[in-house]
Amino acid sequence: MYMSSPCLWTGHLVCHSWFPLPSKAETGCPCTAESGLRPQGTSAQPQSSCPTPPAAILVSSRSITQRVLRFSVYHVDKQKKHQLLGQVLFPLKNETLLGDCRHVIWRDLEAESLEPPSEFGDLQFCLSYNDRLNRLTVVVLRAKGLQLQEDASCLSVFVKVSLMNHNKFVKCRKTSAVLGSANPVYSETFSFKVDPAELDTASLSLTVLQNAGGDKSCELGRVVVGPYMYTRGKELAHWDEMLGKPRELVKRWHALCRTTEP
Repeated sequence: MYMSSPCLWTGHLVCHSWFPLPSKAETGCPCTAESGLRPQGTSAQPQSSCPTPPAAILVSSRSITQRVLRFSVYHVDKQKKHQLLGQVLFPLKNETLLGDCRHVIWRDLEAESLEPPSEFGDLQFCLSYNDRLNRLTVVVLRAKGLQLQEDASCLSVFVKVSLMNHNKFVKCRKTSAVLGSANPVYSETFSFKVDPAELDTASLSLTVLQNAGGDKSCELGRVVVGPYMYTRGKELAHWDEMLGKPRELVKRWHALCRTTEP
């Protein structure tokens, strides 16, 4: 990526991705990749499982750390109909953008969820338990469809991750705040020490909060994952799958709920 001025930079990102083409794709049907800081797409390429589309985007250097790149990959048939194959979200807040070297970065394509957001929005995160180190890891990925309060453009949204044991507070961690977005992206990792004997009594509460000025914040929604003692449905299934796949990250979307109105 290249700095073009003290305030603006132009980024050239080369993205190498492997993805399966649709089963009914015909030889010669091209694929196209679209990047989404500002709507922009590459030209369609002849059918290949490894296209390398370059893209250049102009962004203010003062706001670059608050931006997220979205790459959407489409299959284009002979009638020029676009079929979404997958997408990648790439937050820039932790990236070093100075210098004139290019970086080749691999990311797995994710299928875009076709389900509409829940009433209070949804939160996506990963769970993992390392039975050798006795560490419970939470990766807060992103939220969508949040019901922000009025004048949300100047306020920020963050996620608080709380470890509970027998419904008693043990420890909490917070993500960085994202300014005024109903679909914030975090990609932040937190780790807690949890002994194997505590897995039947421990739980995690993930609360999405909006800053309300000063030290005040209002709850936009929360989700609790844990054993059968505290949860049911998707939240219990996520916890059980984590325990069944030690040292693997298990990723799921969860609907947010509210205990009280903000």
